[in-house]
Amino acid sequence: MILDLYIADREGRRVDVSSLCLVSGVAPTTANRYVDLLVDDELISKVGDADDGRRSFVNISETLRGAIDEWLDQAEASLTVAGWTGPSNTISDHDDDTERARSR
Repeated sequence: MILDLYIADREGRRVDVSSLCLVSGVAPTTANRYVDLLVDDELISKVGDADDGRRSFVNISETLRGAIDEWLDQAEASLTVAGWTGPSNTISDHDDDTERARSR
């Protein structure tokens, strides 16, 4: 669920709670429990849909986004040390991608 939110954030897409629960691959009650735990830990937030009061969207926090960015940077550094040259659009380009997605 966290990676799905991170990717959606980078792409400038909004994710609703139902879709996030569906992508988790676990029972809806379990997925909702995890969403609530992430909200309680302030790693994500839920925002009501102005057009449909039954739906809420989920946003990734700056803290979680930063932690994932750092993790990806460390993974890329480890792969580089191991001799991986990677594609031309490397993981370290995530900051530029995020800014482009937000400016849309």
